[in-house]
Amino acid sequence: MRKFYMILVLVAACATTSMAQLTACTSGDTIKVTFDNSQNCPAAPGDLSGMTEIGVHSGANAWAATTIDWDNANAVTATNDGNDVFSFSVDYAYYGLAAPADLTDIIVVFNQGPTDANAPWDSEGKKDDGTGMACADFVITIADLLDCSVSTNDVKFEGQVSIAPNPMIERTALRFDNPNNETFDMVITNLTGQVVRTQNNINTDFVNIERGEMTSGVYFITLRNVEGATITEKLIVQ
Repeated sequence: MRKFYMILVLVAACATTSMAQLTACTSGDTIKVTFDNSQNCPAAPGDLSGMTEIGVHSGANAWAATTIDWDNANAVTATNDGNDVFSFSVDYAYYGLAAPADLTDIIVVFNQGPTDANAPWDSEGKKDDGTGMACADFVITIADLLDCSVSTNDVKFEGQVSIAPNPMIERTALRFDNPNNETFDMVITNLTGQVVRTQNNINTDFVNIERGEMTSGVYFITLRNVEGATITEKLIVQ
């Protein structure tokens, strides 16, 4: 088992978890989005790390419907928190829509345009397509998002964590240090941050996970205790 240590900013979202590539949540009509460059698609060109801000190229409902180019005069940028975790916020009006109900999905790709406008796509932020060999655009489904209501205090978890077998075919087990039998809630999300499974009140040091409805691809398993400490592991389902 490997040593695990993270300092995470927790935000309630379609992934009410630590930063697993991209997470989002809603606050009124505003959609708050966070991208963790350390989880960027391995096949994406270039490297966005260390940049103060990156370009947000996004579209409402479909690329062809209402798209805001990263270099549009009204385009938002995603700002770095100092740890290569980038955040931005938009709402339905950003895309020129008449009402919140008109916004069903947001499609997003990041680039280095604000740093190098002459070669904006030499570094990109995209999601892993599940193979580790190719990338895809992020798709945020508004109906899946939760309210941004969870505390954003930084929390720490020190301990050992492992998941085996990984990749998983039919079942696997997540094991972690829990000597005081603390209570954790579990959330499993896919690459777009959509919650595919939850389990509450876990007070052991392991969780058995059945494949069930999970299709082949990459998922993130997050456990969170009442103090806000989180454990996140990447799971590959074959």
